[in-house]
Order: sequence, then structure tokens, then C-alpha cells
Amino acid sequence: MYFSTFKICDVKPDPTDTGKCYHCCSTDLCNNVGCGEQDHRGLNGSMCYQCDGKLQSEACHQVTFCDYDELCQTVQYPYPVVGKRSVQREKCCNGDLCNNNLNDFLQTSTTIYTTSAESKGTSFLLLFTEGYLLQYATAKALLTTHNGGLYTAYTFGNSMNESWNLKPNQNEFALNHNVYMTDGIKHAGVELQGNKQISVFGFSYNNYSNDGYSGGYLAIPTNFLSRRYIIPSFNVYNQGSLSRSMIALTPLESSTTVNIHLKTTSGYLSFKSRQYSSGENITAVISKYDTLEISHTFDLTGTFISSSNPLAVVSGNKCNYINHKNGCNTFIEMVLPVEQLDTIYIVPHIATRVTSTLRLLSLNASSVTIKIQIITQW
Repeated sequence: MYFSTFKICDVKPDPTDTGKCYHCCSTDLCNNVGCGEQDHRGLNGSMCYQCDGKLQSEACHQVTFCDYDELCQTVQYPYPVVGKRSVQREKCCNGDLCNNNLNDFLQTSTTIYTTSAESKGTSFLLLFTEGYLLQYATAKALLTTHNGGLYTAYTFGNSMNESWNLKPNQNEFALNHNVYMTDGIKHAGVELQGNKQISVFGFSYNNYSNDGYSGGYLAIPTNFLSRRYIIPSFNVYNQGSLSRSMIALTPLESSTTVNIHLKTTSGYLSFKSRQYSSGENITAVISKYDTLEISHTFDLTGTFISSSNPLAVVSGNKCNYINHKNGCNTFIEMVLPVEQLDTIYIVPHIATRVTSTLRLLSLNASSVTIKIQIITQW
């Protein structure tokens, strides 16, 4: 039996076929009780459109049944899916297929809901750029969960699987040293897959001294990875090998074509024995479980990456300084796809920082308003 919103029935009875029942009707969902079938809505509740991902309502052709304590829902896209908190516009309704028009549905709703972050998932890719004093470095995965779970860690470099039994709250696992990248393409990274929703942090710890040399990032679940990225980085303090700007990426699928449109303040970048300058393109075909890294002695902020399949991308610096006080630190973060960029941001003040640098990245030419507000008390 099929549930349809078509207004007419174009199937005509076959007088020679006595084993089939034909029942035509002319209203939405009327054929759910055709030929004596029991009305499923009477057993459950309302029927709603159900499509995952950023589909417009007219592109959704799947339905689902609600329990008696559930309602139909529509959520407006795009909205940030990774971070401490996310903001979304949503509305619920009661009635069969009432969430069938996204635009009309949301025009009547002006409520902004603050919800928990969508940084949780069951599949992740972890990458680590080349670290400073690598012989003292240890890569770690920090997994947080309320309910425990079972996870498998697949290490690209040695094709080994390791099973992790998670406990509630925080779990820490040391990774094989071959997860660290060097410039070029090689097997370096970790794939995590499990049966419970968790948040994952990739962390590079260096125990050489008390000066620092460590850094980490919040990992993006693989179902939120995409094919376009704008690279954030930072001014390279020392134009030698110490502080250089770095980018690493790995695809979700084999035979992925990657195009890197370079943007840099100066100098030439070397990749596969060729020199590239700002404005030129690096193109490579990468297999699954291969990772590509490029680095430069000048800032790579604004470099644009596009690909034929979704990628995980990290960027940062090998060991850089903010204001050249104390020791240098590894800068590394997992980059959000351009689909997750937004138009409104709140930038917190860091209490111990005398001055701050705000960097704005845009896919297109944009007009930006910056409002500075000083809060003296809560």
C-alpha cells in the first residue's frame, strides 16, 4: 500500500484479474484505508513528512507515523551544527502532513530556540598536522558520552582496528604515532565509528617542557562534512620551519578530486616538486584513508578548498605565537564547511588577553557591521 498526495487515481481495474482489489479516491491520503486496510493513523497518530538533510519541503517524498506524544516538526536551514550552542528556527504542528510547506510554515513562527550543540555523532575522522618536536608528541582522542558505548578506531597508517569500550563522561585514548602528517600524501589519520552518540576531541600533547607545544580541536561528525572550505589560520611569527601555516585533509570516499586555490601573503609553496604561489591551484586525486598536507612559511588564511566528495579538513600552525610571550604552541582546528558559516556571531572577551585579533572570512564580498559592547558586571 502506498501513501500519496496525488488527487486522482489513474489505475483502472483489470476485469481479467480477480485476485487484486482496486479502490480509487480523490483526497489526500484517502488510499490508506483502501480495500479494507486498517487505518494506521488510528493506531499511532499523525502522519508527517520525514526527510533528513537540507531538503526543501517540495523535494521530500517520505512520510512517517507519529506516536500520540509526538508532533510534526519543521526546522529552518541553514544553521550552525557544531559548537557549544546552536540557534535554529523551528515550529511544531498537529495534523497529517502539516509540515508540508517550509516557507509558509516558518513565516508564522518568530520564536528562536537555543538548543544543545549538534557536535555529537557516531562517525568521526581525526587528523594531526606535523607537530613541533615530534619525538616528544603524543596524539590523543578524547571521547565524551553520557551513556558509554562501543567504538572502533581504524588507524590509516597500519590498517589496524582497535575496539574501545567507553565509560560515561570522558574517555582518553593514546593514538599510534603514525597519525602525524608530513607534507605530501600518505596514510595518516584515524576513523572512529560506534554505536552511541558522542563528542570527540583530537589533541596533540607534547611533554618536552612546561612551555606548551600542545593543541587540540573539536571534531566534526562525518555526516556534517562537505565539499567546500575556507581556511582559517594565523600570522606566521617566524618565517622558518617552526611556525609555518599548515593544512591537512582526507576524503570520505576514494577517487576524490581536490582543488586547493591558494591564498597567501608572500612566497612560494612546494607540493610534489612544484612551486605554487598565491592565486594558483593545486589539484590532486586522493583515495580514502589517504591524507594530504601542505605547509607554507607564510599565512594561508583565505585558501579555498573544493572537492568532488566530502572532506575532513584541519588547519593551523606547527608551533606559533600570539604575542611571542613564553613558548610557542601548536595551532590546530577542524574547519567548518562553508555551508555552516552564518551571518551573526558573538565574540567573547578573553579576560587575560590585553589585545585580541578578530579575523573575518567570507565566501563572497560582504558588508559587515561590528558592534563592540563592554559588559562591566553580570
